[in-house]
Amino acid sequence: MKRRDLVWQVGGAQGEGIESAGALFLQIMHEQGYYVASHRHFMSLIKGGHTHYQVRVGSRPLLTPGDRVDILVAFDQLSIEHDADKLHEGSLVLANAAKKPHLPEGSPGRLLPVDFLALAKQAGGAIMANTVALGATGALLGWGEEALDEYFTSRFGRKGDEVVEQNRNAYRLGWEAVHKLGIPPLAMPEKPAPGRRVLLQGDEAMGWGSLEAGSRLFFAYPITPASEILQWLAKWLPKVGGAVVQAEDEIAAVNYAIGANLAGQRAWTATSGPGFSLMQEGIAIAAMTETPVVIVDAQRGGPATGLPTRPEQSDLNEILYGSHGDQPRIVISPATTADAFWAIQAAFNAAEKYQCPVIVAADLNLALDVRNVDLEELRRIPVERGQLDLEPGAFAPHTYPRFQLTDTGVSPRVLPGVPGKTTAAVGDEHTVEGHITEDAEPRVAQMTKRLKKMETAAADPELTREALWTSGPEDADLVLVGFAGTYGPIEEARQLLEAEGVPARHVHLRVLRPFPTRALAAELEGKKVLVVEQNATGQLAGELRRQLGSDGFHSCLKFDGNPFTTAEVLASVREVLAR
Repeated sequence: MKRRDLVWQVGGAQGEGIESAGALFLQIMHEQGYYVASHRHFMSLIKGGHTHYQVRVGSRPLLTPGDRVDILVAFDQLSIEHDADKLHEGSLVLANAAKKPHLPEGSPGRLLPVDFLALAKQAGGAIMANTVALGATGALLGWGEEALDEYFTSRFGRKGDEVVEQNRNAYRLGWEAVHKLGIPPLAMPEKPAPGRRVLLQGDEAMGWGSLEAGSRLFFAYPITPASEILQWLAKWLPKVGGAVVQAEDEIAAVNYAIGANLAGQRAWTATSGPGFSLMQEGIAIAAMTETPVVIVDAQRGGPATGLPTRPEQSDLNEILYGSHGDQPRIVISPATTADAFWAIQAAFNAAEKYQCPVIVAADLNLALDVRNVDLEELRRIPVERGQLDLEPGAFAPHTYPRFQLTDTGVSPRVLPGVPGKTTAAVGDEHTVEGHITEDAEPRVAQMTKRLKKMETAAADPELTREALWTSGPEDADLVLVGFAGTYGPIEEARQLLEAEGVPARHVHLRVLRPFPTRALAAELEGKKVLVVEQNATGQLAGELRRQLGSDGFHSCLKFDGNPFTTAEVLASVREVLAR
């Protein structure tokens, strides 16, 4: 019988090529037409420490990389022990025979020792141990002895015929080592209908979305897990006449982006927790000068350096309330890889419509996990530049009312160089014309005007329509709430509950500022609410209490540096239902 999905994982020491092996398997399964979803567990070290790469293969779009492992490729004993809890009775463990592997006492599954290194050397070099492991995997999946010959030609052809042939031999040696054991191949998922799919990380989706939004400038300082945006745009922006600037630090990056926006360019930056903290003064400058800017915070474990390569959602309070003084800011939080493509476009539109900072609240799971996405899911939206005033004027010097008072809180915005109109950008409080003042009347008028933007944004159909993603019956007594990268395990848990006859509603927040108070109150009123988030203090649950004036929320928290599993969400649900 065909299975719905299969989970493969390779593990070993950092620096042994584990990531290359995982990425190779992911690419092959994608090219074979399957849906794939992956998660990379890696250390903040160049070499040493445990790492693994997990790939789930399925016949339908996948919400998570999976809870259980069907095939574990273990280059060392630690890889077996680290993930023994993922094994089940049908699991097969391809283990490096040279490390004298064994399954922990009581662990299910079957151990299949293969000497990856010796076979790789026999094929031509230790560097091909990964290819040997791929061959061993191929034997378990029913691939032929020469199944990947063409793949090796296309992948390694530029390195010469000798390298191609060595990899073919390494694959065959791994394949033969397992094939002779006589193990029946595992059933593979049924292949989905052919479609146009692309492998994407959330970071890459945001980079691509920025091109669709018309952005041609990106400023950033490298930091995990936002660096992949920098790397992706460094390749693609020059092809469309744009540029990437690696700034000297995050303070410079955000200020470069603000300056470029002041000049009329759709420029942006991306960072993670420590860098986002450094950007807070710049965010305040953008708010005061009413300059659009888009900033991505791809959250990771904190505080300080914390867990730089592990997922967390503990920047939420800073995203919502960081910096100093009362200021408008819009916060958009994508739920999926495809949603990240939309979110960055929406962020640029909102930044220019409301002339304020827009923060995209992502996290490491969303930023770095790779999956294939149907191109039809990548939603393009029209570019909206807001109230640009580009007609020449005849104002006397320094009298143009750049910060004029309006009912919406948004003033017409002039760009530098428009004849007869003066661009003003001042961090001090100012008059309508942009002159510095400390008088009470203009202070109150300007502060009130700036904050009025959030009331206007709260009524914006483009934002309110996108504020919540919901699934499940509206009359369910239980509601699961989350944001950003917890979407997959929450939705998968909801679907499993539904299959068990337990109705549940899933509400995922995608716009956190302006907060969707009315819509969320209507969803949660009178319900049991479980808030699923990756931090220690329940920051999202705390925000729900502040905004809705209610305290009846249960929390499912995780902050150990690992992503949520579907099983963990289900366990919390059962605890709530039992109360």
